[in-house]
Amino acid sequence: MIMIKNILFVLVLLYSAYSDYKYRIIPDKIHIIIILIGLININILYLILGLILISSSPFVIAITKMV
Repeated sequence: MIMIKNILFVLVLLYSAYSDYKYRIIPDKIHIIIILIGLININILYLILGLILISSSPFVIAITKMV
């Protein structure tokens, strides 16, 4: 499944590169397609772990600067 996800992502990036080269604009639908491809085969545990790890360090820095 991850291989299909990667192939779709590469195809969308190639299309956006071609569109940008030819018309000098990337259509808005490309961004939506990339988001939808990112939602394929997600793992909730990794999402929660990433949320905690990424957001905790700026939070701790903000708290220590206030004190």
